[in-house]
Amino acid sequence: MTSIDFTQIALAFGGLLILLALFWYGMRALSGSGRFGRWRPGQRIGVMEMAQVDGSRRLVLVRRDDVEHLLLLGGDGGLVVESGIPA
Repeated sequence: MTSIDFTQIALAFGGLLILLALFWYGMRALSGSGRFGRWRPGQRIGVMEMAQVDGSRRLVLVRRDDVEHLLLLGGDGGLVVESGIPA
């Protein structure tokens, strides 16, 4: 039997982590919108920001045609908190 070379194992694990990070970065770059907030010309609707309120509800800021709307989503339905916020 051969002895286990921990240096090779560590290098292989590090290489795997680098490949996973590159894959994650590439998928995020190719998705078009990243996470939130990027606004492309000609786009009419998008999620600008999101904040977790508790375990089942979250506040979502949605932009539509240069007007933003604040929504409370989750639980048993949705609620418009504020509408018609200028962008």
